[in-house]
Amino acid sequence: SGSAPLSVREITKTKTADDALQRQDIDALQQDLKTLLNTAAKAKTIKEELVMALQILLRDYSFLRDLPIKTEINQRVFVEVQNICSITLSEAEMKMLWNG
Repeated sequence: SGSAPLSVREITKTKTADDALQRQDIDALQQDLKTLLNTAAKAKTIKEELVMALQILLRDYSFLRDLPIKTEINQRVFVEVQNICSITLSEAEMKMLWNG
């Protein structure tokens, strides 16, 4: 029969499930990020406090820290912080975000 060995199917199935879960986590992170930034913008939060708040938020997502997706997340955080809070994070501040 032309069906793939179970091991290969299992590997690919697991991979897809991981990707889907990761995508869900990233969607959740983006929602949390937007909520946090909108609240911060209303409260006119200063940069230092915002960095601390972001550290606390990203602590919940620390399992994403060592994945390639982190670059995409950082890019998104940087852009959203600029757009929503009119705050530009430095490279050093961006590095600090994951050290919460």
